[in-house]
Amino acid sequence: LWVQSLFIVLITVLIGLMVRTRIRIIRNNANEKILRERKVFELEQMALRSQMNPHFIFNSLNSIQQYVFAGDVIEANEFITSFSALIRQTLYISAKKFITLAEEIKYLDTYLGLERSKYENAFNFQILKDEHIHENLSIPPLLLQPFIENSIRHGVLNIQHGVGKISVRFFIKNNLLHCIIEDNGIGRKNAMKFKNDIFSNHQSKGMELVRKRIESLNSIYNVNIEVLVEDINEENKTGTRVNIKMPLSYDEY
Repeated sequence: LWVQSLFIVLITVLIGLMVRTRIRIIRNNANEKILRERKVFELEQMALRSQMNPHFIFNSLNSIQQYVFAGDVIEANEFITSFSALIRQTLYISAKKFITLAEEIKYLDTYLGLERSKYENAFNFQILKDEHIHENLSIPPLLLQPFIENSIRHGVLNIQHGVGKISVRFFIKNNLLHCIIEDNGIGRKNAMKFKNDIFSNHQSKGMELVRKRIESLNSIYNVNIEVLVEDINEENKTGTRVNIKMPLSYDEY
């Protein structure tokens, strides 16, 4: 009886070890699969970010060309200086998976300043951050600029009278980082009448890249980055409001 009991115990222990070993192998394989998938998504993110660079550079080179054709050498030199600074920032942040909120604000400030100069102060802008938000908060790079570009091209530049206004606000609500991009332009429906076919295709490609990046980020880090766009139809006020909701942190395995 004693020998039989010992034999049963040994068999049970061996079966337990085999099951644990099998579970460990399955778990390791699953982790390796997740890592491979994340690597693929990260490569996809790098490819999408690299496509964002020529999308932006295309517009700025056109502006330099306009200054040169107009014979305004001083303005052209000043614009080239600002443009080169922005290019350096673009190349720097596009090589990173995440940047700090402080870096994003600096980048958007440089970009908006350059665009305002290009369009001869056709609009004013402000970037506001809730004082309780830490500047080292991580966010994906090159995610907000295309929405601001939309506000400029399709919003404030189509105003018939007065000066355009663009505001960018960062605040935390319901444990999410909100970025509100608001302009006093003519709204999306009216903007459709002014769209140029060539630019529309170009702009649509930029927004499609942003959409793909958001889908990829949501898959990689199991988050829910959400974009809400609405027309502003208030008394004596028109325009477009974009609300980008982002998580406060990203699990980088």
